[in-house]
Formats: sequence, structure tokens, C-alpha cells
Amino acid sequence: MSQIKISEAKSVQFPMVKHASTVGWEQLTPEEAESMRRGRANMLFPEVLENKLRQFNPWLTEDQARAIIESIEALPPTIEGNREVLRWLRGERQWHDENEQRQRPVQVVDFDLPHENALHVTWEWKIEPPARAKGNRADIMFIVNGIPVTIVEHKNPKDRDALTKAVTQLRRYEIETPELLAQTQLHNETHLIDYWYGVTWNINRRMLFKWKHTRGESYRDAVQAFFEPRDFLRTLREWVLFYIEDGETKKSVLREHQRGAVDAVVERCADGAKNRGLIWHTQGSGKTFTMLTAAQLIISQKDRFKNATVILVVDRTELEGQLKEWVDRLLGEMQANDIPVRRANSKYDLQDIFDSDFRGLVVSMIHKFEAIRKDSSNRDNVFVFIDEAHRSVAADLGSYLMAAVPNATIIGFTGTPVGGTQGGGTSSFQIFGSQDEMGYLHKYSIVESIEDETTLPIKYMLAPSSMSMAPEDLDEQFYALASDEAVTDIDELNKVLQRTVGLRTFLGSDSRVAQVAEFVANHFSENVDPLGHKAFLVAVDRETCAKYKRALDKLLPPEWSEVVYSKNASDVVDRPDVHELQLSDDREKEVRRQFKKANQQPKILIVTDKLLTGYDAPILYAMYLDKPMRDHVLLQALARVNRPYVDSEGVQKKVGLVVDFVGILKELHKALRFDSADVEGALQDLDVLMADLLLKIDAASTEYLLVTPGQGEDEQLEGIVYGRFVSEDERKKFFDDYRDIEALWEILSPSAEVPITTAP
Repeated sequence: MSQIKISEAKSVQFPMVKHASTVGWEQLTPEEAESMRRGRANMLFPEVLENKLRQFNPWLTEDQARAIIESIEALPPTIEGNREVLRWLRGERQWHDENEQRQRPVQVVDFDLPHENALHVTWEWKIEPPARAKGNRADIMFIVNGIPVTIVEHKNPKDRDALTKAVTQLRRYEIETPELLAQTQLHNETHLIDYWYGVTWNINRRMLFKWKHTRGESYRDAVQAFFEPRDFLRTLREWVLFYIEDGETKKSVLREHQRGAVDAVVERCADGAKNRGLIWHTQGSGKTFTMLTAAQLIISQKDRFKNATVILVVDRTELEGQLKEWVDRLLGEMQANDIPVRRANSKYDLQDIFDSDFRGLVVSMIHKFEAIRKDSSNRDNVFVFIDEAHRSVAADLGSYLMAAVPNATIIGFTGTPVGGTQGGGTSSFQIFGSQDEMGYLHKYSIVESIEDETTLPIKYMLAPSSMSMAPEDLDEQFYALASDEAVTDIDELNKVLQRTVGLRTFLGSDSRVAQVAEFVANHFSENVDPLGHKAFLVAVDRETCAKYKRALDKLLPPEWSEVVYSKNASDVVDRPDVHELQLSDDREKEVRRQFKKANQQPKILIVTDKLLTGYDAPILYAMYLDKPMRDHVLLQALARVNRPYVDSEGVQKKVGLVVDFVGILKELHKALRFDSADVEGALQDLDVLMADLLLKIDAASTEYLLVTPGQGEDEQLEGIVYGRFVSEDERKKFFDDYRDIEALWEILSPSAEVPITTAP
């Protein structure tokens, strides 16, 4: 093949091609690529793929190799078809060996020897499917062994909406020419300044991740790091995953902090000298995906880990909630790939798993370990991964677990560790992190998460003092009791609150409920609903939830709100008001699903003991907090509002908002007893932001809006544009000042307190 020469114009437009070629990708002109795929109606390079199939699988006949290519081409251009393409790429599909008369795995990619693969990169990839009214063109396409794997949209760096436009364009491809995305697994968006990536078939701004291989790296470094052949192929093999959410197949890719944690976990499990580790990743950063991926890697490496057993200890609330569907799907896919899987549905099941020396993946809940026989398994290749580890090892349950598998390696995953690094025996750091100098194996902080736009900052405001508890009452009736108890989950919190009769009486009084409900109705109508967002109202108990529902129904359309709380068989007699509003299981499932969608009801969920952990609804913007909480429970609840969200018009949610009716956020050092560095920047008072906005507007008015007496409007504008703003530094300063004010404005509006400032 002749050497390609890229013009200067092309080099400027697509420097990615040049950078990728320096790490092993062969450049193809658009004409060469179109010829190799036999016209614009096709996506594969059939000759390249056939050659690689025959090279990696010598037992395949020529006809069989072509039949495999036809099978891949025939897959539908849907997310399910895309999943099948990935299975082919990963070597998970089989074909019949006619000589040996058996099914054999088909190798499509050589992951161990990257240089054995045909790696191509080209640009202006045009597709014109025969059955479509129009075609489309991708800016750049990366192809592995004849199969397109990554599509790139390259935008003008001067366009401030470049990323939004790139996402919109990719979504348009999905609708107009889904064939363009049939095989591609990943997408990149770039404008030479920032570098973003995500997966196809789940293309939205929320699922677009900033690539940060190293801090401060150049664009060239970013491209070369992302497409370094060995690491890139590993992304295809290990980091892309499919899951079920609300009955729909979804797709994601692990981000750098997740990959780092997975590698740290796998290395710790292979370390014969250490058998504990703590993964401290903040709420909303994808801990469960991290845990499941690490488990899959360990089980699949049978020689390295001697045919291991991995036990996933999953939180009861989450396993019974939204995680159930995709955990079931992922477990099913593991079984399809010959990874044995068992669910411990009872203590008897779990004991039988140990007694039968089961090898593979086990999913259990922590309470199943109660009374499990000591030394049930003495093997050292048992690996226990504990989700929400800050509460899962509480009391005697953790002791039962460790006694049952005394030689196991145990890794805890949490966003809110209990105790400090110098804490006592029940500290998360002491239980899981004592073998690491910092007290943890891998950390991803709140601040890092916000910087990466994995989560959003949370702003809060205090409700009028007439609705809040007096600080001394809160100290006496809540903090004093809570400090004496191990409050690591919502159930333990509720047990503490059951003893605070005076506090619950105050929070649940009819007059106060009516007052708070009126505030919530007005605030939601004026500040939340106009943004297209939704809200939680968190009440102190189920009785008060029922009161709030009835009060809000008098102020807002009844279909706007719904209660979601636990059931008790005696409610029909003891608490008829609570029982009357309880949802059936099917209705609750429907409400959970509909709440996440902008165009469906309800808009407000009234909760107290459900949905405060493990429920991910990015559209959730505001939390009206009327329940005393602290530490882990509080941070987990607040994290419900910190998920990024982009509406159908491309407008991004900037922050999450908490309105505190109890007063617990007045003194953060009491409410959140973590190191200040772990929460700094994550929670900020709206009053502080409003003061900052007013100061910035006043300064900008003085800087830019003062008029010169005697000059007309055109003359003043000409003086600014052709005088002051000729300087690049002055233009940059103006742009930075404007963006600072714009960011604060978007956070604080709509609000009557936000000033409307115009030039004199």
C-alpha cells in the first residue's frame, strides 16, 4: 500500500489521525477505505477480516470464515446486535470444527499480541445504506481486523457548544443511519482542547466522560494514550459492559478511576502477603460496576487464581431494587461464557455452596452469613467483595463472614467509610485498610468526581427558621442519641428516630406539615418545575409521608406526587392512613421508572425509608430534607441529587439542590464527620453563592457597563470592540468574567433574588 500524504489542511482538521498513526494505527485515505469495504453501503473490510479469521483460527475453512463474516454483517443495527458484535470481538462466540466435530471458540482479535492485528484509521467515512433515505458521514473511524470499533466526531475548538453538537450528531446517526453504529463500540468527541469518550447506543451528554489519562496531558498525549493498541484492545475486552435498566438494555464503559480500582483489586487478590483492601469511591461513581468487573476478571483467569470462588456480598436494598435486573442479566451472560454462577437464596443455600466446594461466582446478602459454620471454606482463593462495606460488616454479621472463610481475601467497597484512618476496630479503615499505608487500596474523592463531571456539586439552602428545629433541640434529641449508636444505614437511623418522640412529634405535627407543604409547593412550582427537573420530599417517618401527600394534593395536582415507603402487615390496623397510600409492587416499580422520565408523572416522590440509596434518577434535582440524618446515611441521601442530567434540548443540570427543613446542614462538622478535604467543594450554601453573584455583577457593571458622557451608543460600542477588546488578554478576561456570572446565574435562577441588571 502506498504511503499516504496528508495535506496541511487535513492535518489541522484531523490531527487525531496523525497522532494515532505514531502508536501503530495504519492510515487509510477515504478512497482506500471505501474500496476495502466494497462501497458506501457496507461497513466491514471483508478481506481483512477473512484473513485474520484464517490466521487466528487455522481450523476454519475459507467458506466458514466467509460465513462468519456474513453472520456479523447480518446482525441488526441495534444495541442487541452491537452486543453480539462485541461477543465476536471478545472471542465469546463459537463455530463448528468440521475436522474435530465439535464447537470451538472463534478468535477475532489477538489481545495478547496487539501487533498481530490489522489496525486502521481513516476519515470522512461515508455510508449510504440502500434502504435509507439519506446517508451520513463520520469524521474519523478506527477499524480493528476489518471491523469498525470507534467513531469520532471532531468539532471546531471555537464552538462553545461543540460537545453538545457532537452528541446530537451521533444521536442523529443512530436514528437516520443506525448501520453506521452497528459494529462500533466506542465514540470520541474532541475539539483539540478537551477529549471525551463514551459508548455507542447509549449516547447522551451524561454518559460522555472526560479522558484524563494523566493530568495536564496534551491533545496528542490524550489520543496516543487512548488508542495505544494494548490498552485500547483491553478496553474492548474488559471495560465495555451491557446491563439492564428499567427493562431496557443499556451500555457503558468503565472510566479511569474504575479501571484503576479494578486493577488494584485484581493485584491485591493475587498478592499472597495481603488479604484485605478498601475501595473508597464516592457516591455515584460506579462502585458496583467496578466490583462486578473485578469479579469477572478474577474468575476468568482460572490459571492465575486456581479456579477461584468470588462472593459478591450485595446490599439487600439495592439487590431488591433497581440493580436486580442488570445483575441478573450480567450473571446470565457470565453463565453463557462458562462462568458458573450461584445465588444464595437462603442460609442453607450458602452453606451448601461452601460444603460443595463451588467454584465460580456467588451472589449473597450479608445476613445470609448469620450462623454459617465456622471454617466453612479454608481455601485461600476465595475472594469476598462487599458492596456498601461501611454497613455490611456491622455488628456480628461481619464476624460470621470472616469466621466462615478465614483465609479469604476480603475487599470492601464504599463511598462513606466508617471512622477515621486511625479509628478503632470497627473502622472501615481498620477492617479493610490496615494493610495499606493510607488506609485504603484505591480512592476517588467527591472533589475528583465533581472535577471530572462524574457527579455534580450540591448546593443547599436552609428553610425559614420557623419550620426548623432549634439547634439545642437538635443536639439533645438527635445528635446525642445518634452519636451513641452505630448509624450506618437507614434502618439503624430509623431505630434511633423511634426513640426521639419529641422530635418526631414536632416534625410530624399537622400545622407544621401544612406549613412545609405550602413552602415545598411554591418552591417547586417556581424553582424546580420550570427547569424540567423533579424532586424528593424526605419525611421523618411513614406517617408524616402520608400527611405530606394529602397536604400537597391540596396545593398541586395529585398526579404530581406519589409516596414510596415500606410495608408492614399490621399497617391496615395500626396505621390505616399509611396503608391507604401504600403502592403495590407493580405500581411502585412503575413509579420508579416513570419518575426518571421528563414527560411522565410523578414529579415529586415522598419518601422516608426507600430510594435513599441505590436509586439513580438523574432528573432528580431538588431534595426537600425534613428528616434528621448524619454521616453515611446523610451523604448517601444527598447523593441522590448529584447525578449529571441533560434534557432533550441539551440543557445540562448544573448542580443538585437540598432544602434543609431540619437544620442539620447549619453545622456540617456535626452532620458529616469526615475529613474536611473529602467534602470541601461538594456542599455549598446558596446564600454564599448569592452574595458572590451580587459582588461579581457589581464588579462587572463597573468594569464593562459604565458609559462615557457625551458618546452615543454606537460610538461607545465601537470604542469597546475596536479599542479595549482588540487585546486578546482583555477578551479572555471578559469571557472569564462572563462565564463566572453565567455559571452562578444558572445555579441560582429562577429566583426572585437574582437581580436583572441592564446597562444605564
